[in-house]
Amino acid sequence: MCFHWVRVDLLTMTDQLKFPLSISSYNCRGFNNIKSGYINSLLDKCDFLLLQELWLSDKQLDILGSIKPNVLF
Repeated sequence: MCFHWVRVDLLTMTDQLKFPLSISSYNCRGFNNIKSGYINSLLDKCDFLLLQELWLSDKQLDILGSIKPNVLF
């Protein structure tokens, strides 16, 4: 599985406070129930998760919303 972590420190307008932000990327190479569980665990470890190669049709994209209800897809 191809998975990448990127950590970005964002500065406020006053440059006084730092907020850690984690951005992750995962190449799914197809989507199934096993990968759904893995994606769910990745969502617990990062702020943004970029998913590639899901191979879902437009009608199947709603499946992503069932992985974690409080996450926007």
